[in-house]
Amino acid sequence: MSEKKFAFKKITPKSYNPDDPESLFRDLKGRDPSIQSLWSHQADIIREYHNKFMGSKDVALQLPTGSGKTLVGLLIGEYHRLKYGKRVLYLCPTKQLVHQVHSYAKTYGIKAHAFVGKQTEYPTKEFNDYVTSDAIAISTYSALFNFNPRFDNSNVIICDDAHGSEGYISSMWSLNISFDHDLFTKIVNLFEDELPTVFVNQLKTKSRSQINPIIEKVPNHIFLNRLKELSELLDENISNEEKNLYYSWRTIQDNLSACNLFVSRNEVLIRPWIPPTLSHSPFSNASQRIYMSATLGAGGELERIIGIPKIERLSIPHGWDKQGSGRRLFVFPDYNYSLSEYIGFLAKIIHKRNRTLILCPNKDIADIIKQALIREGVLHDFYDSYSIEESLDSFTSSNAAILLLTNRYDGIDLPGDACRQLLMVGYPGFTNLQEGFLLSRLEMDSLLSDRVITRFTQATGRCTRGSTDYSLVIPIGTELFEFCLAKENNEKLHPELQAELYFGLEQCKDADLDDLESMVDIFMEQGDDWKGAEENILLYRDQTVVSEDPKTKSLSDVVSEEVNFEYNLWNKNYPQAIEYAQSIIGSLNGTQFDGYRAIWNYFAGSAALLQFNSTKDSHWSSLSFDYFDRAKSCANMIGWFSELPSFVEKEGGEPESVDTLSGYALDNIQALLHKLKPTGPLFEKKMKVNHEYIYDDTPSAFEEGLTALGKLLGFESYHPGGDADPDSVWTLNDEVIILFEAKSSENSEGVISVDTCRQSQGHYKWAGSFHRDYETYKKKICVVVSKRSKLDKNAIVHSGDLYYIHIDETRQMFETISGLLRRIRSQSGTYNKESIRIKLLEELESSKLTPKGIISLFENRPLTDLAHNR
Repeated sequence: MSEKKFAFKKITPKSYNPDDPESLFRDLKGRDPSIQSLWSHQADIIREYHNKFMGSKDVALQLPTGSGKTLVGLLIGEYHRLKYGKRVLYLCPTKQLVHQVHSYAKTYGIKAHAFVGKQTEYPTKEFNDYVTSDAIAISTYSALFNFNPRFDNSNVIICDDAHGSEGYISSMWSLNISFDHDLFTKIVNLFEDELPTVFVNQLKTKSRSQINPIIEKVPNHIFLNRLKELSELLDENISNEEKNLYYSWRTIQDNLSACNLFVSRNEVLIRPWIPPTLSHSPFSNASQRIYMSATLGAGGELERIIGIPKIERLSIPHGWDKQGSGRRLFVFPDYNYSLSEYIGFLAKIIHKRNRTLILCPNKDIADIIKQALIREGVLHDFYDSYSIEESLDSFTSSNAAILLLTNRYDGIDLPGDACRQLLMVGYPGFTNLQEGFLLSRLEMDSLLSDRVITRFTQATGRCTRGSTDYSLVIPIGTELFEFCLAKENNEKLHPELQAELYFGLEQCKDADLDDLESMVDIFMEQGDDWKGAEENILLYRDQTVVSEDPKTKSLSDVVSEEVNFEYNLWNKNYPQAIEYAQSIIGSLNGTQFDGYRAIWNYFAGSAALLQFNSTKDSHWSSLSFDYFDRAKSCANMIGWFSELPSFVEKEGGEPESVDTLSGYALDNIQALLHKLKPTGPLFEKKMKVNHEYIYDDTPSAFEEGLTALGKLLGFESYHPGGDADPDSVWTLNDEVIILFEAKSSENSEGVISVDTCRQSQGHYKWAGSFHRDYETYKKKICVVVSKRSKLDKNAIVHSGDLYYIHIDETRQMFETISGLLRRIRSQSGTYNKESIRIKLLEELESSKLTPKGIISLFENRPLTDLAHNR
């Protein structure tokens, strides 16, 4: 047998040299015959990119859902590959999307390979095709944003669904420690003396819920002072077997001082405010980074999410500024019903069709809706994110299926009959503890409004992927309903979405559940009965414009300074970081930015503290205090900021006396208003019951009314109920406790007796026994509520430290606060939570019903004063 000789291949230079991406498309001979040409808007955006942005380092393009965005991105990538021999990496949020984009690439005739799974197991030949620029690589964000990525030399990086990439990108610099990890308790123990006692007690309970989580941030003064102990704790307790924690820790361990620490009942999060992506060379070394999205936002959120100081933007193609993809019918059962009342309606809707998509912000809410539907007899199979990790086929081929996803508002394409109805359950307000802290503790809705609007827009478009597609959308939950109801929110939405929302809200305003079901049936039939509605929506759409929030431009103008601040903090150039923070503070003018200025004064103070720790120059210590004090002054109605003087005290001076309680009261009042819903009868029903209680002289009833009054005023109040117990207890953030002894059943004649005074004095002792942190309260007040206005002369010696209010004044207080809340509630459809908060504070101050005003009222009424009335 003769030995086989190797035959050398003849190589020739690559000769294909397309003039531009548009002409390249015409030469894609391997594309599906059904794709004959580019749509006009695709051609327009490709031309604009080629003519103006080929040399831009960071560029973003926006194309609405169903408008062929994937083809545009792949075509631009293919042009760079063929024309310039660039290595092109196309990034997607999930594996399922990687496979979907890869399938599209085959359809278009574009050479590409999909890479998912372990990096060490990438197919050798396919990976070499990427390295030699013979094919585009399609993979997940996680494949690039990790400690040691295999894609470490890409020339062009295309980021698809860029608006939803924050979690995937920031995870590289985020240490997420679950409550069931030993580290969780150890970190809590390290900082618990500086966290609110009530919060620490909740952390130690077994109950875990993400529905309304309380989220705290360890103040940077404390965080930085205990940095060494925290670092040692993390080093000792994170093993290299815990890959996610281990690599995240290695990424941030040398820059822990540039991070923030957030705590909830479910996890601890340690991360920088903005991900420092340019410190990751596989990302920063690319010659161009392209960000694609259906919604980019205008307030600089893309830059904050990606960690890039400036991203240039292509204009939205002509026509798409008004038109959307497909048609949605929005149905709002929350207008007149609670979930328990309309869950049967939802079950009927699900039974009538084969497949339903349900989107929830977290697992707890998903579990609640799933169990509620099962109890209503829903027998459909439930699919989750693991079921569709590689493909949607298992769901779309089923005749009785529910796809239940958490925190997935994009990346799911269900066109045509694949799925015609969507339930969006819960408010998509935050996806991590940092965002949750901004919303729940700082009430910074405006800062995150672009992200929420993006998530809402993306979520509601999952089942309308083409111009003739149609889908039912049912938003579920009070907070989500409030979002849809508020003009300040929906006027920022795309005109098509605005029109659909307005149409749905108007139809559901006075509709009962039978009406809603009939409405859905007519829409799903898409017959003559729907035509008039369709024309009505189009007419309203054509008269609608997107309202630009006046805050948006200011937020956009400062975003480059925000990102540069983060990089200087990361690189330990603290004086330069302070300069950027000062520039941000100086650019944010007007009361509408009080909260945001507070954040940046706080960050500036933290940077100054880091510089002091580095140099021991007292100038920086003094500057740190000044910035912290300004943060408190900017937002003294937000409880978290108002506590800052207790964390940092200027040497030789006393912290300024401020109302530190109003922020906590506002939190509680807004939570109560949310619970009572912005529309519907629940608020008035509750006020009627409270009114009956507080005007009833029967002790048990009046005491319930007095307790309800405390809640309306923003206190945490309860009715102990024991014979010798206080008749009502009002507390606020472990700082004030007000104990009441109510004598509603006594007539107005006579005097307040010795027994009443002795009984009231005993309440202080009772509070010491039943409130384990009683000694830490700054204010301890016991108030006698009575119709009588005279004190028995023999009771004078027993009335010290007791205070008084006439029963009629408590009733007038109820009338005032219930009317005030009624007015505030009536404005919930016009203003966002931040604006409502400001109006609420103004009203409380005007009525002297802030905690400070109420405490002052009682303290100016010592019971001994009634001795002079004899």
